[in-house]
Amino acid sequence: MSKSNKLPFVLLLTFILLLTACSSSPEDFSYLFETEPENIEPYSTGKPVSTSVEITTLSENPIDIETINEPNGSMQKISGLKNKAIEDEINNIIYNMFQKMKRYAYLEEFPPYPGYAIKFDDANKSMDRYYSVEIVFNSNNILSISANVDFYYITKGMHQSFNHFEAVTLDLNTGKPIALSQLFLDNSDWKTVVNDEINTCLASYRADEEKLEFNYYSYPSDILLVKPFMGIEDTFNYRIRQNHIELIFDYNDSAFYTADGSVIIPLQMNNFLDLLAFSERFVTDDSLYDNPINMISFFSPEFYPATPVEQHETVDGRDWYTSTYNSSVDEIIKTRSDALSEEVREKIKIVLEDNPEYTSIYENKSWAQIGPFTNLRIDINLVANNNYYWASYSYVFDDLGNILTLADLFVDSFNYEALLKDEVIQVTQAQQIILTDDQIQLLSDTLMFQINSTSLYFTTLPINRDQRESSPISLFFQFDEIGIENLKIFD
Repeated sequence: MSKSNKLPFVLLLTFILLLTACSSSPEDFSYLFETEPENIEPYSTGKPVSTSVEITTLSENPIDIETINEPNGSMQKISGLKNKAIEDEINNIIYNMFQKMKRYAYLEEFPPYPGYAIKFDDANKSMDRYYSVEIVFNSNNILSISANVDFYYITKGMHQSFNHFEAVTLDLNTGKPIALSQLFLDNSDWKTVVNDEINTCLASYRADEEKLEFNYYSYPSDILLVKPFMGIEDTFNYRIRQNHIELIFDYNDSAFYTADGSVIIPLQMNNFLDLLAFSERFVTDDSLYDNPINMISFFSPEFYPATPVEQHETVDGRDWYTSTYNSSVDEIIKTRSDALSEEVREKIKIVLEDNPEYTSIYENKSWAQIGPFTNLRIDINLVANNNYYWASYSYVFDDLGNILTLADLFVDSFNYEALLKDEVIQVTQAQQIILTDDQIQLLSDTLMFQINSTSLYFTTLPINRDQRESSPISLFFQFDEIGIENLKIFD
């Protein structure tokens, strides 16, 4: 490009940058994402929380969430707050975020990402695009909202793509944004902890390595630094998920490579549970809602390693492959889990005696911490030629290491046997599995279960579905389907 051609382009890009920076609107809090001052003033501070809070459950805000769709986008709208002025303000924030994402998607507005205006111009308006605003966290008087736009087209065999994210987390008492600092205990050294977590994440992504050319199969890194990361300051541009806080970095953050859009770094809550205050800070004695709270979820702060510990052994002349995930559990639970694992092996050996064609056994064993409970799940897969056998064994331990029974889940006055038996009948009929009354009763009496964050998950003994396949059926109940008043596990 000649010097004479460069000058108009530089002036145009400068104008776009200035136009974007000046287009902020206080009504939709856009200015919170256009600049990241070193010290921001929290809009909604909630109540003081200075001592560590044990988080085992979260109370879902009893609001109604409506999804509104259009051809290339979707947004959500809330209702159910007593204060309709705050409700309208929140819906206005969501609407304004949605309209902003839509303008980006249709190139009516150009965010100042490197190369954005060049990569996506009027010649590419036929590209695939999608934009949305969704609620990603809705508990304890907190509403976390995520907005994004993503689109791509293929030119000369190369993918041109872009993903931009923004988020805002609101206090439903006031309808105002919550700063990141307010999720942590008062006067805590949250910034040091968060920056340590970010640096750990950057190291795991090899973010300081040179970015290679994109190929269809892999990236050398999903996150890339173009200069040293000097640490985060307080921010509004984050979102809360079930077990982590996601920080969003964009064109304002010059340390990151953002030519393809925003960079998202997840912070695992499990690494700083003792510093978290968000579960208490915005909870009040007075209800904010038209309806009472009818849904409670267990707080599950953990991420589990994607790579298991592998073991291969020979058992009775057969290859037995074991994959173990997340074995760092309480010693009492680990000891009892080992005993249960041996019981499962004895049951499988009986199956193998009747089915000698199975010469290889694949066992997956994992633990998951859900609130005060620990789930142990052992899956057994047997495959031979076109024959397939799958069994799933689930056990739940309380905080003392005791194994829960079905009766421990429900209050005494609730007829859970009838509920579960009826569901077994409905599921088997829907899957066109023909069973006798005695078989139905056996499956109902021997159900195994897991406690999930918002639901109960049940599995039966393996059923012979045809001559080649045996596998369990699954039952699934959200807590509010059963009624939290009928569940003993929240006591």
